[in-house]
Formats: sequence, structure tokens, C-alpha cells
Amino acid sequence: MRKTAGGDVAERKKIIRTVQERFEEEAETYWRYHYGGEAPYPGLAYRRIRILEMMGPEPGKVLDVGCGPGALAEDVVERGGKWIGIDFAEGMLQTARDHLRKKGVAVVVARAAAEMLPFRARQFDTVVAAGVLEYLPGYRGALREMKRVLRSGGRLILSMPHRDCLARKPYEWLWGHSLWRGLGRRAVTILNRIHESEARKAPVPSYYHRATKRELEELLRREGFRMNDCAFFHFHLLPAPLEEYFPGPARWLGEPLERFSRTRLGILASGLVVCGVKDV
Repeated sequence: MRKTAGGDVAERKKIIRTVQERFEEEAETYWRYHYGGEAPYPGLAYRRIRILEMMGPEPGKVLDVGCGPGALAEDVVERGGKWIGIDFAEGMLQTARDHLRKKGVAVVVARAAAEMLPFRARQFDTVVAAGVLEYLPGYRGALREMKRVLRSGGRLILSMPHRDCLARKPYEWLWGHSLWRGLGRRAVTILNRIHESEARKAPVPSYYHRATKRELEELLRREGFRMNDCAFFHFHLLPAPLEEYFPGPARWLGEPLERFSRTRLGILASGLVVCGVKDV
């Protein structure tokens, strides 16, 4: 049955509410796991490194959309920049306030949605949306808002799950064939009983979008940006879902490849970060 426009809106609100509630519940755990040393392979910590590389030594005035626990704030301030963070999950904002207060970092955080940014036009040098677009059922409105608040020549830094990651291909192929679905589910059930999955410890809701480098370059072009950098993070040599059940070997094999984040070895990475420059 074809959905009505009202049905689409209702479904979109439901998806966003589900994501918001999950991040609200897991805010403190999210910080400890991804940035506090609990993750076997700190993929998001490497994402932060890639983003800071793209900002450069003078980040200027930075808007962090979907700032989460404020992982970028301290580095931006140390480089002489001004950091403002927004998020739709109050739990994440409170975690950011608590963490940054302990660090003695004075910043501004506020609750707001990416599609309705409460800022005047052309007032930021850099806008970051790391781990945001994949959770939005439709993200063109959010991108237009980010462009609006960027000055001409400003940088938009985005991250997305990498659609071309080779480690996920065998898993996706098998799961897409009905002959293997039953066997696949049974195998995962057995593995769950043998070893507690690190992925189930990590408080990250399932994402809704993935992209290739080419797709993000085209997206930026359509929205009036020129892509000037792309880097990959979180490398995998074990096929999914094995890296979730054997986190030690996954890190030993994958982490040394982080130094090749801007090479063709990015085909082995599950995340990518791009930087686009606003043309007008």
C-alpha cells in the first residue's frame, strides 16, 4: 500500500524519536565506551582525529551539530577556536556539560534540531555533523540549514557509514539470500551464547543511511559545496560480524591501517569523513 504524506511524516517522527530516546538513555555509557577507553577498537576516536585534521590549526567559530558528549570541544578551544554544540538528546548535552566542566572548558551547548538551527546566516567558519545524517530519514533540510549558517568559504565536515566497506560484503550477500538467512540467524545465536558481542555493549542505534565517497561528493556538489578532503576510519580485516565477536584480533589487524586513512585501503574501512567548502 502506498503511504500518504501524513504517514511518511508520522514514520519519520517515530524514527527520530526512537533514535533520540536511545541516545538519551545511553549518553554516559556512550562517552565511556567510545572516548573513555572501554571500546576494544576506538573507531570514533579515530573519526575525531580525521575531523580535527580537516579543521586545521585555526578552526575559527565551529558549530558541532549532533555534538553528543562534546568530544571535539576541548581540541577546538585549545586551537584558539570557539565551539558551540547542539544535540536533540538532553542526556548527551548534560554529559557534555559535565565532562567539559571537569576539564575547565567554557563552551556553549544547547538543545536543537539539525533541520532548524537557531542561528543567524553566515556566522560559522566550520560546521561539523559527525554521526548525524545516517540517523535522519531525510537529511536535505538539515544540509540546507548547515549551509545557511556557514560563511562563504566555510567548511562543512560530515561523516557517514561507508557503503563500500569490503568487510561487510559477505555478510550482506549471505543475509540477502533466503537460503542462508535461517542458517545465518542460527550461527549468530550460537556465537552470542559463546561470546558476548562487543557490539551489543556499544550504545549505538542502527543507522538508516550509508554512502560511498562518490555519493558524498555528489551530495556536497548538489548542495553547493566543493569537496576538498576525504578520509576513512575504523578499518576491518575480519568480515562482519566476526569483528564483533573477536574484538582483540579485530583491533590488532585493523588499527595499524588507520595511518592509511587517505589511501585506497579505505575500501577496508567502515566509516568515512568528508570536508566540503561552501562556494557562495
